[in-house]
Amino acid sequence: MAKARKTGGEKAFRHYWELCLVLALRDGLRSGDVFVPGSRRYADPGTYLFTPEQWEGRRAEFCQLVRKPARAAEAIDQVKEELHQALEDLEETLANAAPNDVGAVRLDEARQLVIPPLSAEDIPAEAKALREELSGMLPFVPIASLLIELDARTHFLDCFTHAGGRRTKLSIEQKRNSLAVLIAGATNLGLTRMSEAVRRLLRHPRLDPRVVGAPSTPASRSAFSRTGTQ
Repeated sequence: MAKARKTGGEKAFRHYWELCLVLALRDGLRSGDVFVPGSRRYADPGTYLFTPEQWEGRRAEFCQLVRKPARAAEAIDQVKEELHQALEDLEETLANAAPNDVGAVRLDEARQLVIPPLSAEDIPAEAKALREELSGMLPFVPIASLLIELDARTHFLDCFTHAGGRRTKLSIEQKRNSLAVLIAGATNLGLTRMSEAVRRLLRHPRLDPRVVGAPSTPASRSAFSRTGTQ
């Protein structure tokens, strides 16, 4: 950036700054630090709260429903009492837990608090069998093949704009890279299945620069026909 300023070419980085600004704006909208007047999803968080006048007429009823005192001082005293009771329960739990009991909340040999992860939900055997049966009825179509077929029909990859501001037709290599980023960022395939998807991207006829206009695979054509894609 310093070199660009010396040469007077600061505008060369304009698109990168715009991209950073858009990312910061996205994070601000998600956190509520930035809001849009009139929007329902990105409205000012304060508009979701009662005004002091509205709250005054609802306070007694609300406090009665949640069994909380209406006065702040009394509410703080109640919370302190609940906290002390919770700490006493924790002390009792730690006193009864053995240091080597990996399934309990405990203090380890270094006197560090250890909270074990929650156990997985037990799925009935009938549900597992039904899930496997339903999975077996569905044809397996790799996501890489589906995305390649989708681009062949809709050319959605051409809608992406390069960070440098250029918007030209993507090369075969750029399409492969874009699809790999989409699969990696939008799915949770794991390392093994992700490597399989990348291999399909590298070997697929539509993304092979030596093959132009190759026909789509039967599996992907069948999958798109079932989903109603025209």
